[in-house]
Amino acid sequence: MRFQLTGKIESCDFHNGVHTTILVTPAPDAYSQPSSYKLKSDNMLGQPGQEITADIAMRGFIRRKPYKDKNTGQPKMFFEDNVILSVVSSQIKPVSAPVAAVSKA
Repeated sequence: MRFQLTGKIESCDFHNGVHTTILVTPAPDAYSQPSSYKLKSDNMLGQPGQEITADIAMRGFIRRKPYKDKNTGQPKMFFEDNVILSVVSSQIKPVSAPVAAVSKA
């Protein structure tokens, strides 16, 4: 699945040849928390504080982990979801210049 994601870079890291970027998107309303995503890429996407738009390829899998219920002793299954967001391409959003006030004489 592919989609675009726009947000502000919170942090960047480089480990084992992979750049990892934490991207924060705006909250949907004043009472909600913003969402954050871990993006993996071949290149550095930008610096913390910069806004970017990235084309993302999403893939994922479910890892099944059997366990025993402590109360009943019954065998149960926990389903751990793993989602990987890989950057296909990205673009740093230009900083918009403030609009100067024009006075009419």
